[in-house]
This record gives sequence, C-alpha cells and structure tokens, in this order.
Amino acid sequence: MGLISGVIGIVVFYYDVWPRIFSEASFLHDPRPLVMTYSPKDNALEFHFDLIATNRSLREYTFQFIDASVFPEAAPTQRELFSGANFRCNTGREPLPLVFSLPARLPSSLPISCTARTVLTQGTFEGEERYRFTVRLQDTERKKLSNLDFCFDLEESEIKDFFHGKSKSSKPLFYPNCN
Repeated sequence: MGLISGVIGIVVFYYDVWPRIFSEASFLHDPRPLVMTYSPKDNALEFHFDLIATNRSLREYTFQFIDASVFPEAAPTQRELFSGANFRCNTGREPLPLVFSLPARLPSSLPISCTARTVLTQGTFEGEERYRFTVRLQDTERKKLSNLDFCFDLEESEIKDFFHGKSKSSKPLFYPNCN
C-alpha cells in the first residue's frame, strides 16, 4: 500500500507541481476583434483590445503596462506611440490599475479589456499596408518585457474614409497572426 501511495505522489508531483515551478504568467489574444477609433475633433486615435492573462505558477507576478505603438510593417520607424499612462483597462466591471498583480495559481484565466489613446503626430496611416499594433507589458520584479502583437491590413480607401471623415468613426479589425 505504501508503494502505491508513493507512486501516486510522484505522479501528482510530476503532473501538477513540477510544471508550476517552471511556468510563468503569460498573456494571450482574446478572440474578439481589435477596434480602432478615430476622432477628427481632437485628432485622437484609440485602440480597444482584449487579452487574457494566465498564471499557473506558484508565485505572484506584478506587471505594468509600459506603452503601445502602431506602425506600418514596411516602415516601422513611422510609429504612433501610446503612453502607458493613457491606457484604461478593466476586468469585467472592475478597473485595472496600470500596475497589477496576477496571483499565484490564478483560477484559470483573467480576461482584461483595455483602451489605449494617443493624439496622432505622424503620417502613419498613408497607404495600403499591413499594420502592427504592439502592446508592451513588463514584469516589474524581473524587468522582463512581454509583447502582445496585433496585425491588420488596411486598404487605401478604408484609410481615406476612416481618417478624413468629419465625425468620430470606429472600425473592427480582424487580425491574423503576426509573422
């Protein structure tokens, strides 16, 4: 009987505890579309995005939203920056601070919904291109960065309609995996 208990204990340790020792918190794309909103009144661009945070490790992680940027993949220096201070995030109905903790053994996952806002400063959206929206988060203890990338295509006619209109407009962007 003692041998069977020992074998069961080893199996439980191997499948439950061992992976938690070496796992880290991570962020995944939520399947909902990225939504881009432009307000011509104040030349403001917003991206609304959803992500899923997971933490299966045995330790708590603390993260901070650092910044985000959007740029054409063919010209990555033409980027619009979104300061982390201009992020508004929540988990359901509860606001999420820019520095937040993921407790050890998070029950399963934590859905997070965010809006990043900036005032356009460059001619980032000028031609038919594939664009990349990148959100950067940092593990505050280990200073390790995590990037969450969303890629989307815009045609020239969409850009003209979207950015040269007189009223606020929003566009859902279905993004493929970034390569």
